[in-house]
Amino acid sequence: MPMIVERRLAAVLVSLAMVAGACSSGNNNPKVSVGPSPQATQGTAAPGTPDGAAPATPGPDAAPQAALAAPGGASAASAPGSQSAPSAGAKSAASNPSPGAPAPRAAAAGPAPAAPAGSPGGGPGAPVPSPTPGKPGPAPAPGAANFASDTGVTDASIKLGTIGILSGPVSGIGADLSYAGQAVVRAANDAGGVNGRKLDLLVRDDAWDGTKGMNAARDLVEREKIFAFSAVMTTATTDLLAPYADQIGIPNVGSDGFGDAQYGRQWSWPAGNSSVVDGYALAEYAVKEQNVKTVGILYFDAPFARAYRDSYKRYIESLGAKVVVEQAGSFDDPGTAAFIAKCRAANVDLITFNGEPGLWVKMVREAQAQGYKPPKGFQGPASLPFNAIPGLAGPWAEGSVSTQNYTPNDIGEARGDQDPGYAKYSAVVTKYYPNIQHSSFTKGAYMGGSLLIDAMKRLGANVTRKGVKDILDGTKSYDLGLGARLNYQCDHRGNHTTYFVKIAKDPDAAKSSDKRARDAVDKGEGSRWKFVSGPVEDKWSKPC
Repeated sequence: MPMIVERRLAAVLVSLAMVAGACSSGNNNPKVSVGPSPQATQGTAAPGTPDGAAPATPGPDAAPQAALAAPGGASAASAPGSQSAPSAGAKSAASNPSPGAPAPRAAAAGPAPAAPAGSPGGGPGAPVPSPTPGKPGPAPAPGAANFASDTGVTDASIKLGTIGILSGPVSGIGADLSYAGQAVVRAANDAGGVNGRKLDLLVRDDAWDGTKGMNAARDLVEREKIFAFSAVMTTATTDLLAPYADQIGIPNVGSDGFGDAQYGRQWSWPAGNSSVVDGYALAEYAVKEQNVKTVGILYFDAPFARAYRDSYKRYIESLGAKVVVEQAGSFDDPGTAAFIAKCRAANVDLITFNGEPGLWVKMVREAQAQGYKPPKGFQGPASLPFNAIPGLAGPWAEGSVSTQNYTPNDIGEARGDQDPGYAKYSAVVTKYYPNIQHSSFTKGAYMGGSLLIDAMKRLGANVTRKGVKDILDGTKSYDLGLGARLNYQCDHRGNHTTYFVKIAKDPDAAKSSDKRARDAVDKGEGSRWKFVSGPVEDKWSKPC
């Protein structure tokens, strides 16, 4: 392979990867706080804040209903916050987008596309039915004065914690997942906080390392005395954090949900779907839509990806196809050359994958170097559809199929203000982090952070961990108009939604409001992840 390609692939593996279950050692954890941020002059960026963080439109006030199960079956709606720009008082190590990168342009005006086929209620982001009354939380006393009601709660503030991938080999993509959750907190504070209390969000870094992440989690709980975890989006840590949250009895709200270890817990409410459910959906799509008979599987050597391998293999073979090649890979030993050679020899119809996207890019590039592409192409779970991936993988990746748990980017951008849920999400997160790269996981962080804030608002002056748990356990239809609603069953599987997307040519992406989408199109000869079908509701997880 030419030297320039080798350098590019090395950069991919260093800067592009998904939250996953790799663990090593270390305990460097920057201690930063995302606290109240008073208004600043538009376009002024202080140290530690995003460059050019000017208000975005449309405003967050155009929110669809966010429904939690309310006492007596009523629903409550609340918005994450207003559009005030952050100032020097809003300090965070996670607030630095790429140096010199301009703020995203407004989406080009034009007619909204027709609702995609198979989308209930008019396509992604459409309203969903009213919530089913669940177990009610304690009713807030009208006009009651705030007080120190629980650990981390005072009359004036609520202390929260989050852990993100802010440094290390996968921070190029991983940091954005944390930024989306932080943006929700900043917006809430700019709107006055939670019933007069400001949110003090302590941000820690795990560098995509579960040992570091759990060191940070213990410090946040045992020394900092936080009230709850908010929107932790790094599977290296969240798969370990879920049992720890049960041990402590602390709310862990809006985690990535990618690993199955996060389910069946009493104190964790993931916002994403699991990679195992992605595998079931992709296996069915391969057989029923692509007529696949033989498959090769490459997977990251970690528990969540091994679970994908096992479930995918079992399900696709029950549908009449067969897995004939399977191999593990890692950063240190990708194994892609041998894997592609085996798939060529077996003449597989399709190659599926689970893991971080840098390894997937390397695999596709290796297939191109060997002049081999399976007749039905490549596929993989929700960890793949980041805007940069099509350009990095190159034209050999065109036709690759993946999944998303929320409204796909191309649909939300194209519909603009006619999709108020996506428009509000985009406005809130890009206001505080203009260069954020939208993905299924940034939408999950936005949903999860909003879910926790709305639950605390419901509790009024008496904000307690048990009160949050009662409300979230009873949540049957939490909907922010992002194409999926959170409906928590007894095993706390809340997101039951899958969309299918495909790498395809899209000249209109050059008009995207997302700068990284425009850049990706330039580098990828006009290709991006495009909506194919969905949503499909999870029919594979066992009911409670």
